[in-house]
Amino acid sequence: MRAILLSLIPFALAAPTTLHRQATKPIYWLLAGDSTTATNGGWGDAFLSTTVASGSAGHNYGHSGATTRSFRAGGDWANVTRDIGTYKEDYRVYVTIQVWHPNEIEIEGYRERMK
Repeated sequence: MRAILLSLIPFALAAPTTLHRQATKPIYWLLAGDSTTATNGGWGDAFLSTTVASGSAGHNYGHSGATTRSFRAGGDWANVTRDIGTYKEDYRVYVTIQVWHPNEIEIEGYRERMK
């Protein structure tokens, strides 16, 4: 029992360092969406340029007319998931997804596309 407890000491000492490193990483925002997020009319670019904290960054993948179906079929979702891998070492990566009215006509398969 004592040997087990002693063997856990290195993990206990390392955990706060790992948590602190995670907490001090800046955030990288990946914005996925339709015209409500897109450049020229959406909130995405304004969010990235005025709201994001110093040291943080991001990319706006929003574009007019996007639906969950077209966002995946057009390769945009693949770009978002690729960027998660690209930036996760140096940043805490957050993804926002906002698609609005175009999905009203695409309810069938919506849950599957959101996986």
